[in-house]
Amino acid sequence: MAEEKIGSSTYFLFIDPLGGTAYSNVVCIENFDISGSVGTTDASTMCGPDSEPGDISASISLTAQTLLNPDTEEISAPDLFDLFNNKTTFSWKIGKAIPGATDFTKTGDGYFSAYGEQYSKDSKGKFTATITVAGSIVQTIGAGS
Repeated sequence: MAEEKIGSSTYFLFIDPLGGTAYSNVVCIENFDISGSVGTTDASTMCGPDSEPGDISASISLTAQTLLNPDTEEISAPDLFDLFNNKTTFSWKIGKAIPGATDFTKTGDGYFSAYGEQYSKDSKGKFTATITVAGSIVQTIGAGS
């Protein structure tokens, strides 16, 4: 699918609603924040530590602009809202369209735990979202991303 960029950004959010790597939805990221924490597991023994690292909990908060498909003249945001509304888990990737040697790409699975759209004269197709990560985030560096 050919896409036309509405906003200007270096990084993109690629989404495959079916959980693979087809990434049929692409949005232009204005900014994003990845945060997480590691839980604690009780591991107390007579001779060992009382606790050790547990499960990872992570989320990605972002502001992005939708992309327009010039062939169908449709934008990605309605499809993304459907993912939120239907509580769909999807595969995602954040990275540059063509990563260079020092660029990072992050991938994983997750779901929208928050979503908001804004359409106005000054802010065409802008939305905010929080992706709650299901599992781990995989990071790769370089063109092999």
